[in-house]
Amino acid sequence: FHLLADEKGVRRIASRVEIDQEATPDAEPRWVLKAPYVVGTEWITSTVPYFLMRKNEYPRELKNTHQALMTWKIEAVDEVVETPAGRFQPCMRVEGVAHLNLYTDPVNGFNDVPLIGREWYCRGIGLVKFERTEKVPAGFMTGGTLQAELTRLP
Repeated sequence: FHLLADEKGVRRIASRVEIDQEATPDAEPRWVLKAPYVVGTEWITSTVPYFLMRKNEYPRELKNTHQALMTWKIEAVDEVVETPAGRFQPCMRVEGVAHLNLYTDPVNGFNDVPLIGREWYCRGIGLVKFERTEKVPAGFMTGGTLQAELTRLP
């Protein structure tokens, strides 16, 4: 990701995947963190499901066919976070929630499936911890959870 940080916050302005020679500019910058960095600050970004998959249909992954708007909010600004790389403070915790209305199976029908993200940013370090949860009723689809932590300092 290519990021731009200024008095308004941190925005992603371009991205590059392994097969690209050059970064592709985003059509519109995407907020990563929005100032002011105080509890209650909110912003909205688009997201895709990371883990939701169909069990018996093609394509299995929903990330290529579904998008949702995720509302992010600064929930804390002075947390202590412990990771394998160390103990950090002060850290800001942001939480995001989006919903996808999906036909999960004939018994449950359509459900609002929550996509939940939590990120911890620590002063002088940056992103040190990340969680993403996508739970769906048992049936035609599967979901999952990802947790990542900083394991060593650069």
